Amino acid sequence: MLVKGDVVKDIIESVKSLPFVEEVYLITPKEGADLGLRVKVKESTAEQIIELVDAINKVAMASDNPEDWVFVYWEWEEEK
Repeated sequence: MLVKGDVVKDIIESVKSLPFVEEVYLITPKEGADLGLRVKVKESTAEQIIELVDAINKVAMASDNPEDWVFVYWEWEEEK
């Protein structure tokens, strides 16, 4: 079982591995989340947002125990 710190690291690595992601920053989580991310991308499409959510959720909610899930608040920033 991964500890929460490892899950956070794995979430960040999962997001960084997406081909359209330029940078990932830790930010203050909002709305009761455990982790806050700002994701900087080259350009945004609906498909990319779905890929981002999938990349986060496959790690954040990998445990069968909902008490171990990491709730992520994220912001999307398009590179200018």
